[in-house]
Amino acid sequence: MGNSSSGNWIGTPLSRRSFMHTALAGATVAASGALAGSLSGCTAADELLSTVGGSDTGDTAVKMVSNTTRFADFRPYVYEELPKVEAAALEPQLSNVVNLDQFTNRDYYYNVTELSDDAISKLEEQAFAVSDAESWAEFFGVYESNRYSFAPSFVTTDSALHTFHLMFNHVLTTLEEEHLFAALSTFSQQMVDASLEQYTQLTGSDFENAAVRNIAFFSVAASILAGSLVIPAGAPAEVEQLVTQELNFGAAADLIIRRATI
Repeated sequence: MGNSSSGNWIGTPLSRRSFMHTALAGATVAASGALAGSLSGCTAADELLSTVGGSDTGDTAVKMVSNTTRFADFRPYVYEELPKVEAAALEPQLSNVVNLDQFTNRDYYYNVTELSDDAISKLEEQAFAVSDAESWAEFFGVYESNRYSFAPSFVTTDSALHTFHLMFNHVLTTLEEEHLFAALSTFSQQMVDASLEQYTQLTGSDFENAAVRNIAFFSVAASILAGSLVIPAGAPAEVEQLVTQELNFGAAADLIIRRATI
């Protein structure tokens, strides 16, 4: 880890997890492609490229990544059974529905909801209706309520897929917070240090400006992850100006997004 100066930037701090979603997705491509060409010879870049099996050329690195083992291949499931549920023959006013009170009588002990006249008409017409009389945050709340009320549940495939989504989201969140966050922080700091070393080698050359911007590029990422301004000691003053400007732009955009979602 290199030496750094700490400070605050103007505006609302960027969401570090929001940054993670974009930074993690682009880190490998950026380092193995465009940055590999400009950072050839840098230790951190060489380590990243050797990790994915590439060399110091972007084309080779990207090719090696594309040849890695595929993860979680999708294999569509073919359901060959035929539905065997018999059609329901409903009498007018649903008079032959044995648990009608659960859906029409609020005073009934095992009442589930109270269907509107329109919903009852739809049931009579097509044996199916959707009611918005009740509101639930999750599927399991409906099933639990029905269990206590001794009411049958109509389970749809989206409820199972929703549960899988919640599980996957929890796994991804845990992975980001407990493993990838630290890895990305280390990677960003290594790239800051490597860019600074490259800058010292290129000072006075035609590539000095590009080297300065490389330092600023990775310092932005390191600052967001650290929650404070990270500028390596020995970096030219322009780096801090570029990083602060970029963080302020990002903070303003983040604030706009937050207000738009309220």
